[in-house]
Amino acid sequence: MVIILWIAVKYPGGHSTFIGVFNIFVHSIMYTHYLLSSMKIDTKSWKKHITQLQMLQFFILAYPIFQLL
Repeated sequence: MVIILWIAVKYPGGHSTFIGVFNIFVHSIMYTHYLLSSMKIDTKSWKKHITQLQMLQFFILAYPIFQLL
């Protein structure tokens, strides 16, 4: 996370903005799932898809970062 923050400050816009927006999107889905789970609403079918989304997020966001290293 520290590397991502450093890149975002050093090179604003572009990849840094994409990383932030995509991260917010994924986390809003995760926290919606947590909220619904705490309200005892069945979200078991979400778990697999959230994990897949997190893995996709990792690979999509890691690609441009590794290009900068």
